Amino acid sequence: MRYFLLLFTALAIVGCVTETRVAGTNKQVVEQQSDPVEAARTRVALGLRYLQNGDPAQAKYNLTKAKQHAPQLPEVHSALAYYYQRVDEPELAEKAYQDALRYGANDGSVMNNYGVFLCQQDQYTKAIKQFMAAVQEPTYIRVADAYENAGLCALSHSQPQHAHDYFDKVLSYDAARPRTLLGLSDAYLQLGLTDSADFYFQRYLARHSLSADSAVLGYRLAVKQNNRQDIQKYRLILQSRYPQAYAALNRASAAPSGTSVQATVAQTTDAQTMSAQANSAQSPSLSTNSANSANNDAPTSVTDIVYKIQVAASVERLSAAYLSGRLKDQSLDIVEVEDDGWFKYLAGSYASVEAAEKAKKLVKPKQAFIVGLTNGQIVYTKY
Repeated sequence: MRYFLLLFTALAIVGCVTETRVAGTNKQVVEQQSDPVEAARTRVALGLRYLQNGDPAQAKYNLTKAKQHAPQLPEVHSALAYYYQRVDEPELAEKAYQDALRYGANDGSVMNNYGVFLCQQDQYTKAIKQFMAAVQEPTYIRVADAYENAGLCALSHSQPQHAHDYFDKVLSYDAARPRTLLGLSDAYLQLGLTDSADFYFQRYLARHSLSADSAVLGYRLAVKQNNRQDIQKYRLILQSRYPQAYAALNRASAAPSGTSVQATVAQTTDAQTMSAQANSAQSPSLSTNSANSANNDAPTSVTDIVYKIQVAASVERLSAAYLSGRLKDQSLDIVEVEDDGWFKYLAGSYASVEAAEKAKKLVKPKQAFIVGLTNGQIVYTKY
């Protein structure tokens, strides 16, 4: 599935407070009664927070209460539409979006969100119409998001030239958006313009970390270029770090001739952003570091892999004193590698997995494991 950018806003509420209980539970909800519109917005934020945390029943309860407070507030209906999308009720989502447009005819966020829904329902022409309506709305400031959504929608419906045109518009607003750079590379690849595809893929790699999507695209591009070294490199990355993407790649390769293998470029929607804002958190990344134990056999056909022992990992940089305490052999050098938002600390340097395994006794943490690097990127993991 492709993910789009949905936009909702979490609001600070002031006024009198009344405690109520959720029907059928002992849960208490703090509700603002100073203004029905503000009370509705409080309920919307709470409902989206529940939805983000995997509690659709409480999400629906709060969104229904929001509708009771302000039945003509566009964002209430837009939030309900997003809820129905999440629980796979497309007919109810369609009605909620129609209500949101009826009460908020000039709301660019509603148009964008509705375009996302239509694209997911394979109504491509109608989806593009909504994205362009959002772009043309003077009060809508997230124009780049709407253009990017249009490009991703076009890409998912085998319209690479249209996708290129929309992504090209995005670059005038933000030249470094990762989804747009990957999308442009994919569009050029589908159009048979390999050099241009490689140009935008390299721009992506210069600014952003490798992900499952970009690894798949890198593999496809390497195949098109008949670059055996990169084919092997991206195959190893997919095997060790993104086994699900690698399995999908294998299934596509085994499909009848003519079946294309496309990277699932992450599409974001204004509703997902709203839900994340209501929960005071960023949208979850699609990247994963999980390794498949079935793929833990050491690669033998690549000679440029260096094996190291991972002794620590943290979302913040660790001190030299702390890292030194992780080693029994203080002569070992530790290098820092940034990988998928983590700082990973790797000790030693070995030509084979077997040599690295023997050296593990030189480090203290029992959970230390072996990683393989090529060109500074982790391409192999053995727990």
